[in-house]
Amino acid sequence: MKEIKASVGDEGIELFKNTIFGPYLNIPKCNFQGQITKCLLLLELQQDNTNVLHIRHANMSVLQFSIKDFSIITGLKCKSNVKDLTYSEFTSSQLLQMYFPDATINLIKSRLVQRFLMGNYETTQDAVQIAIIYFVHTFILCQLGETSIPIDEFLMVEDGRYQLYPWGQITFTKLMKSLKQDFNLDKQMYRLSGMPYALNV
Repeated sequence: MKEIKASVGDEGIELFKNTIFGPYLNIPKCNFQGQITKCLLLLELQQDNTNVLHIRHANMSVLQFSIKDFSIITGLKCKSNVKDLTYSEFTSSQLLQMYFPDATINLIKSRLVQRFLMGNYETTQDAVQIAIIYFVHTFILCQLGETSIPIDEFLMVEDGRYQLYPWGQITFTKLMKSLKQDFNLDKQMYRLSGMPYALNV
């Protein structure tokens, strides 16, 4: 959050507070504890429903973590038809034209991050709109630097339809998929996406 505050300024922060992601500004400090997630995975019970995480509790009861729990914790919208929020391939993004003129179909996340941290926007509204996309890809979706950001996400932010988008549904799916990945023996690590912070709450 400190990057957003530094890049958009006080006026931008006030505008960001009024977005669907505004409540996240109230998180004092995000200290993700990977050990908690590792413990959950060690206690996971294998079962057929890939949309629910089953954890064996110390008293032999079974704890469940589903999209409903994820929605309560994150406050993100988890129901909607993604196909209702698509755009014609001929629709152009003003943000991309202004700040990433060579990007046509999508933008690599690392470029977005680099440009966002530079600040210096034409308008405060531009700063806030790019901050929303930055926030989605660095905190909500928690994606790698070489991930492609589709132009539709810029268009949604520009026209406000991003508020109707099921970010929770998309994020939960990514989280559950990343929890099911194999442990990387070479690097001794997992690479989680889809807001693993929700598992620490």
